[in-house]
Amino acid sequence: MKQLLIALLLTVASTNAVAQTSSLREHMRAMGYMLDEINSRSSEPQNFSEAAAKTRQLRHALIQSLALDPPKFAAMNEKEQNAARVEYHQLLARVVHLSATLEKTLDADSDSQTQSGTRLADVRNLLHEINVLVGKAHRKFRD
Repeated sequence: MKQLLIALLLTVASTNAVAQTSSLREHMRAMGYMLDEINSRSSEPQNFSEAAAKTRQLRHALIQSLALDPPKFAAMNEKEQNAARVEYHQLLARVVHLSATLEKTLDADSDSQTQSGTRLADVRNLLHEINVLVGKAHRKFRD
């Protein structure tokens, strides 16, 4: 438990550093490239370990992006901003969760515990759900 708290504090500290060094737009663009790489590497089971590594990188970037507010928030009053931030964080949290599930699926030893019959089908479904959420967030929060 103590190690988890330390890890969380380090993540928050690194998140603040990211917020000061890059814009959300730059951060999201980099994550888009990561998603493209994950999509291309997860089409063949022999590349699943590479896709899992990229998925870890994506999740780290997602966690860092929690500290970055979309520029659209600046035009909102405080109440609207707070409500939008909650929804934004909920969407990010869901994608973080899905990325962890995706990594676990990519790293699995066999198809024995799949939801869709095969790991490849599970990977495709998880990537689809991530892409749907990303699209929803972009429609809602992008300038």
